[in-house]
Amino acid sequence: MSDEKFKIPQSEIDSLARMLLPKIQEYFSTEKGWREYEQWKQQEMTIAETKD
Repeated sequence: MSDEKFKIPQSEIDSLARMLLPKIQEYFSTEKGWREYEQWKQQEMTIAETKD
């Protein structure tokens, strides 16, 4: 499959990022968001430890 088939213009990526970033930051600044982030970090550490 050619990469050209899925080529997304950088301007579209930038536009999407500008729209999503504030919402992501808002979510992770909540207690629930912080708790989920901490759980994710713990899972990632556990996975990393099992690979070693």
